[in-house]
Amino acid sequence: MTRGFGMRPPSPVILHSAPLVLPVAAPPLRDGAVVVRGERVLQVGPRPDLLALFPVEQEIRWPGMITPGLVDACRTGPLGPGVTWAADVGEHERPGGVTYLEVGCTSEQAWEERERDALITALREHAGPVGVAAHAADPQVLEDLAVLARTFGFRLMADLRRRSPAVLDEAGVLGPHCHLTRPGLLGPGERKLLRLRGCSVALPGATPRRWSRRATRSRWAGLRWPRPGPYGRPLG
Repeated sequence: MTRGFGMRPPSPVILHSAPLVLPVAAPPLRDGAVVVRGERVLQVGPRPDLLALFPVEQEIRWPGMITPGLVDACRTGPLGPGVTWAADVGEHERPGGVTYLEVGCTSEQAWEERERDALITALREHAGPVGVAAHAADPQVLEDLAVLARTFGFRLMADLRRRSPAVLDEAGVLGPHCHLTRPGLLGPGERKLLRLRGCSVALPGATPRRWSRRATRSRWAGLRWPRPGPYGRPLG
């Protein structure tokens, strides 16, 4: 095989195998494997099948299990051990996650005069995965953000310490495109509303001592954990 001048040789195909592999959205695999080339995962599946499908140059056998990387859905500091994706509120692109541009507009007038256009420009110019942190105090601004999110396909982040699920739902913020942070203690009706709307919820890192494990599982049953995804350039 010949290569053009200046072209790099392709990365080798490497198979990582283990007695147990836990895919993101499939049943556990016994004697499973993950095939990678460089930084790209090519396929996950049973080890014998992948050895037959790919020109594997090296196999790395791991004890125990292989699991997907962890997702920090509301990052407040450096990435922790095992975290491969994070949601972060800020203005600049950060590696390993999606950046949420914060909108804290306090009045509809300021939003209409300058901040709406400024947000659209920032979304268009942002190079990496981007969404919007809907922290606006004005309900009309929240409604407009919800319309923009559905129109242009970017994700919304909402803080449940700032607004209740009912207020966010009335503004049209809740939905599969929205993930919620710092939920605290929610009533049965609020949890049902979030399930019906298909929202993702970022659970707090530490569970209050007064909650039992059973109560915690029951309290959040049916809510979906945030998952990483290629949000892309929403307005590009």
